[in-house]
Amino acid sequence: MFSPIPIQLQKKKKKNRRNYVIALIVVLIIIIGILSSILILQNVEQEHGEQVGRTTQTQLVCPNKPFRTIDIKPRVTSGTYHQRYLICFPYNYDDDANTGKSVYIVAERDFELNIFNKALDSTSTYIEVKTQMANVKKINVQYTMMLSYFKIEEKAILIETTIDASVIIIDNDKLSSDSTMVLPMKHLSDAYIISTVSSFNPKLDRVQFAIAALNNSTEVRIMFRIEPNLPLTVDGIEYENGSEMVIYLNELQTYQIRHNADLSGTFIKASSRVAVFSGNACAKIAFKNRKDSGACSNLVEQIPPVERLDNTYIVPSNTNRYGTILKVVSPFKSRVTYHVGNKKTTASLVPQGYFEFSITENQVAVIESERPVLLTSFAAGSDTSGDPYMITIPGVTQYLNKYTVVTPSNFTSNYVALIIDESSLPHLTLNKRGLNEYMRTFNTPVTVRKVRYIVLVVHVSDGAINVKTTNNAVFGLLVYGHRKNDGHGFAGNVVLPDVCVP
Repeated sequence: MFSPIPIQLQKKKKKNRRNYVIALIVVLIIIIGILSSILILQNVEQEHGEQVGRTTQTQLVCPNKPFRTIDIKPRVTSGTYHQRYLICFPYNYDDDANTGKSVYIVAERDFELNIFNKALDSTSTYIEVKTQMANVKKINVQYTMMLSYFKIEEKAILIETTIDASVIIIDNDKLSSDSTMVLPMKHLSDAYIISTVSSFNPKLDRVQFAIAALNNSTEVRIMFRIEPNLPLTVDGIEYENGSEMVIYLNELQTYQIRHNADLSGTFIKASSRVAVFSGNACAKIAFKNRKDSGACSNLVEQIPPVERLDNTYIVPSNTNRYGTILKVVSPFKSRVTYHVGNKKTTASLVPQGYFEFSITENQVAVIESERPVLLTSFAAGSDTSGDPYMITIPGVTQYLNKYTVVTPSNFTSNYVALIIDESSLPHLTLNKRGLNEYMRTFNTPVTVRKVRYIVLVVHVSDGAINVKTTNNAVFGLLVYGHRKNDGHGFAGNVVLPDVCVP
C-alpha cells in the first residue's frame, strides 16, 4: 500500500509544471516574433528589389574590416538609386554659351522631380522620353552654372524625385565632354580623397576639384598632396605639399580649387556631409607617348567617400583606345597588388599615396589591396576615336544585380562593359534581350579570389539601358561613348553596401 504524497510536495510539482508551461509559451512567442520579422524583411526586400538594383549575395568580403573576413549577411543596398541628389558643374575650359551641361534622371516608371537652386526651379524646361526600358528626363543647365575658381558660390543644385532613380550629369561640348554617375545624398559623407592627372599644358589644362555643401556652417579642411611640390597661392596665402586650407560653406554653396600640379592624394575632411567632384579642365593623355593621341578634353567624376571605397577591382580597358591609365590612391597605409596578364606587381603606399600603371586595349587588370583604395581610369586619347575621359572604377563588393542608366544621343559609338561571375552569364539580360543578340567587342575570363569572372564589352545604341540578371547575381557595369575628338564614361555604382560601412 502506497503512502499518500505530502501536500507540500504536490504543490511544488504543480508550481514547477506551471513555470515550465510559462517558459515554453515565452520561447514560442520569441520564435514566432523572429519568424515574423524575417518574413517582413523578405517582403520589404522583394518590394524594393523590383524598383532598384541591389546586391543579394549571402557572403561577402567587407574591405574595411580585416582582410578576407567574410560577413554572412545579406548585401542589400540601393547603390546609386535614390530620391535626393546634390550636384555641381566644375570648370570646363570651353566655357562659351554653346557648352551643353545636362542632367539625366532615369527611372523605371513615371516620376516627378523638384529642383532647388536660386538660378533654377521646378519649372525649368526638361525633355522627357518614355521607352519600354525607362522614363528619362533631361534637364539642360545654363553654362553660367559652371563653377569659378577660388570663390564661394551658390551653384550647387539639389534634385528630388518621387521614386528611386539614377542621375547622370554630362558636361557636353563638341570638343570637350565627360560624364559621371551622381551619388545619392544618403551616401555622401565627410571624408574624401582626390584623384586627378598631371597638367600637360598650364595654359589650357587645370587640375581641379570641387566641393558642394549640403548643410549650413560646414567647415571643410583640405590637406594638400601636391606633386610636384609647386606652391599654390590663394588669397595671398601660399600652400605647399602637406599644407592645410580651411573654408566654410553654407547650404548649396560650392568651392573649386585648381592647380598645375597633380593633386591626387589630397584629403578632404568636412564637419558634415559634402559632395566632391574631381578631374581636369582639359587633360591630354597620350598612351606611351604616342603622337596620334588626340587633343585635350574635360575630365570629371564624382568621388565616393572614403568609407564607401572597396579593396578589390577588376578593370577592362576601353574599346578602340590605345590604352587606359589606372591610378590607385590610398587614404591609408596599405600594400596593393595588381595583376596584368601573368605579371604581378606589389606596391606599398603611405596615407595619401598613389601610383599609376597602364593596360592596353586587349588587357584586364586586377587590383587587390589590404585596405580600401580609390581607383580611377583615364582612357587615352586617339586621333580616330576621340579624346580622353575619366571613370571611377567599381569594386567587386559594389556590384549590383540591376542597373537602369542612359547613354547620350550625340555620341556615335556607345559601349557597355560588364564584369560577371561566369556561371551567371547566361542569366544576364540587356534591355530584355540576351547578350548573344549584341555585338561583343571584348570577351575574356579572369579569376579573382577563386571566382572565375567574364569581362566583356558590347556595342549598344543610345538611349535608356536596363541591365539585370534573372538569378539576382551581381555584376559590375561601365558605360562609355566615343565620337570624333571626344568621349565620356561613367560607372553604374561606386559605393559599398550599407552592411560594410562602419
